[in-house]
Amino acid sequence: MTFGEEGNEQARVYDLQECQKILDIFKSHGHDELDSARMYADGTTEKYLKRLNIEAQGFKVATKNFPSARFQKLLDALEAKQIPLYYLHAPDRETPFDDTVQALKKEHEQGHYDRLGISNFTAAEVANFCDACKKHDLPPPSVYQGLYNAICRSADPELLTELRKQNMSYYIYNPLGGGFFVGHLSNESPVEAGSRFDPKRGQGQAYRARYWNDAYFNALEKLKPICAANNHHNALSNEKGDAIIIGDSSTNHIDQNLKDLEGPPLPTPVIDALDHAWMSVKAVGAAPRYHF
Repeated sequence: MTFGEEGNEQARVYDLQECQKILDIFKSHGHDELDSARMYADGTTEKYLKRLNIEAQGFKVATKNFPSARFQKLLDALEAKQIPLYYLHAPDRETPFDDTVQALKKEHEQGHYDRLGISNFTAAEVANFCDACKKHDLPPPSVYQGLYNAICRSADPELLTELRKQNMSYYIYNPLGGGFFVGHLSNESPVEAGSRFDPKRGQGQAYRARYWNDAYFNALEKLKPICAANNHHNALSNEKGDAIIIGDSSTNHIDQNLKDLEGPPLPTPVIDALDHAWMSVKAVGAAPRYHF
């Protein structure tokens, strides 16, 4: 969501050449899956991806939209004949799943998307949606995209249990809390204009509602010493096809994130400290929900 025209919500990287450098670094680490959405940077993220001709570069784009939106607009935005992985960005709770699935079936039969994913659904909605897919003979979603990280595990075990039951992979966003868990912020610290925690922007207000509270600040303070000595425990599984969605605001940012992900497993004391940090946040009810 960080690529896009300057001035648009969520956009952080505006120069196409800089975007290309970031993509080159990403690809050099052996990755080719990109994540987007129709709403990111007011539609200009997909505009940038089209201008970068990412399909010709061998990238596969997953994108998201809301159930009531017109599918053709998505294809036009990316100048694509087919979306490799298409997500419902969130459930439409005003429309029966039967109706949503029947509309998706028409798009799938026309070849407009290959694989289906869902995002920000509750565990019960995942089960009901998959039942509707089976009822109408639509290939069920193979991926769920949702919120999860070392200090926000609201999805475990409720959602993860359902995903395993449905044989769905879990693609997580916010692995570092939108940058909050890097440890540079405090209750009193100023934030960069346009950043994810800028209180003057809608996105910043949403991220502050998610993480900006004493429970998270206190948990991070306790983690700093042990994390500094070691340079994340989770319930994800390579065998299940789970993945981590990372963002970036610069070439240095993406390169460091990828190198960190390629590192060895963390030692037991770090895992124990992360477990304790999560439990301290959970105990006071400060953790955000995993769904909309």
